[in-house]
Amino acid sequence: MSRNARKKNDTPEAKVVGSKKSTYHHGDLAQALVAAGRQILLEKGTDGLSLRAVAARVGVSQAAPYSHFTSKKDLLRAISASGFSELAGNMIASAAVGKSPQNTLLNYGVAYIEFAINNPDIYRLMFARIDPNARSDHRNVIFPQADILNKEAARAYRMIFDLYQPQCKDNDQATILSDGAWGLVHGLASLITEGLIKLPKTGRDQYLRELLASQIRIPG
Repeated sequence: MSRNARKKNDTPEAKVVGSKKSTYHHGDLAQALVAAGRQILLEKGTDGLSLRAVAARVGVSQAAPYSHFTSKKDLLRAISASGFSELAGNMIASAAVGKSPQNTLLNYGVAYIEFAINNPDIYRLMFARIDPNARSDHRNVIFPQADILNKEAARAYRMIFDLYQPQCKDNDQATILSDGAWGLVHGLASLITEGLIKLPKTGRDQYLRELLASQIRIPG
């Protein structure tokens, strides 16, 4: 095979899988690879996940993923970022217009826990130490544009902090209450996904709201 032929086949422009041709624009391929990675993670766990596996699932050459991810670790970080993005989106969607801060906070908490229940594998990955030296303080909202994981990881926390801040006397109080709320919700989500807290078969939403309401408070 000539060098030019290899370059042509390694790009995400086209790849024949069986009798079907899959075509991706450059930006779309990264999203397709992350989506494939999430599905493989669900089916086989991290041990079954690799750049070769996602390439095969999407239907592109084995070299194509390397235009977006230099290693499996990079792919895992991108999958984690997609999970944080979805989590924040679910929390935003749960917030009803005109509701009290207390009600909005409870909605956030329920949406958070429901995300963990529905996506236990990616939830565990999101909080794993994929690269211990690369994780920043989640309260810091100023990140390099390229560090999408840290940027997305900050969003859910920032939504909680922004809800508390107007109700508090200063940022220190808002931080303490936000940390407490985050810790409570994350702890409950982890215990539930690991099967250590059993949810009722009916009325789950109301149960979660009452559980959170008994511990989370808004000043004033």
